[in-house]
Order: sequence, then structure tokens, then C-alpha cells
Amino acid sequence: MKFSKISEIKKKILVVFDLFTMDENIVNLVKENENKYALDFPNLLNFYDDSEKNIDTWIRNCRVYLGELAKKYDEITLLGYSRGAILAGNCSTLPFIQKVILIEPSYWYMEYQGEKKAFYSEKLNKILTDENINTALFSIAYTKLINEFDGQIKQADAEILILQKLDDYSIESKMMNRLYRYLNKQKVKLIQVGTEEQDFLLDEKTRNMMKLLINNFLGD
Repeated sequence: MKFSKISEIKKKILVVFDLFTMDENIVNLVKENENKYALDFPNLLNFYDDSEKNIDTWIRNCRVYLGELAKKYDEITLLGYSRGAILAGNCSTLPFIQKVILIEPSYWYMEYQGEKKAFYSEKLNKILTDENINTALFSIAYTKLINEFDGQIKQADAEILILQKLDDYSIESKMMNRLYRYLNKQKVKLIQVGTEEQDFLLDEKTRNMMKLLINNFLGD
């Protein structure tokens, strides 16, 4: 799959955060905007370094990267999917980020001694192992991102659109609805799309609806 190269000519850039391999369906959601926006699909693992054993390194490197883009572009919109949405939410307070789109953030956890403990699956554990990433340190770093996610969005001046699968029974859906009520913020919109039975990224009708919502949010 070939991604659009960053163009210095365009004054707006849409930066897409996904954690590991970029989901092709997410790429297709934004590609039609490449005539108005430069598109950037950074590999977030390039910003993660557990050799420093510093759990703040990951988010710091993401913010530095976005800061370099801010020197070249007049407007930066950040889009994050799944775990990439958690990182995007943690970058939403940067003063040069105008808009943020969060698609199905992996905002699920269990409460333990007043702290949110992030869940992650055996599949993710295997990916981390294959990438030679220390799973214990990654868990600490990701748990910190989960704990700071709601506070960062609460403080952000950027407009934020959250697209969440319509599923009254999923843990993520319940937690995102609870978060939305807590935020109670005019600049944050939560829209639930799709159906409970289908993966909304695989359903053509839902993808078209999401494209429309994203395009309307981006404006122009």
C-alpha cells in the first residue's frame, strides 16, 4: 500500500495515528481529502523507546514530531484510531492542533486502587513480543496514557469529534459514553455509528456515513 507523501505546498495537514500497521480502512476514510490536505501516516512505534525506561518518552516524542510539522503547516488536524486514538487524545492539548478526530478509541480498563489499568489482548502481546518491546514497560506506558486521556481532552481547546461503534453492550462503548458525560464540553462531539452486529469499518454503508461526518467536521 502506498501512502501519500507529505506535501510542502499544502498549508493543511491531516496526521493519522494508528498504533502498529495502518488500517487500510482508515486510510480510505481520509484519502479523498488529499486534494486539500497533506496526509501523514507516521509509525508510532518509531516514537516509542523502552530502552530509556522512561514512560513519558513515547508521548513526548509524538508531541515533538507534531511540533516539527507545526513549523511547516498553518493547520494541523489529528486523527487517531483505536490505540492510536488514545495517543491522539493525549496530544490534543498542543496549542497548534485545531481539530482532533478519534475513531473507536481503545478506552477500556479496570479500576484498581483508584487507577485505571489498561487492558490489552494476547494478540497485542504477540505483536509487542515480535517487535522486541518489553511488554511490562509498554503496559505501564499505555496505562499512563489511559489515565491522562480524559484530562487531556477536557483541557484541549481543539474541536474534537469522537466516532464510536453503536454497541450498547461493549465495555468501550459504555466507557466512552461515561467519558462524554463527564467532559460535558461544547467542543467535543460523540457520534455513534453502525450496528451492534457488524464491524463498522467493514460495513460499506457505515464507512460512507463516517466519511461524510469526517468531511463535514473538516469543513473548508
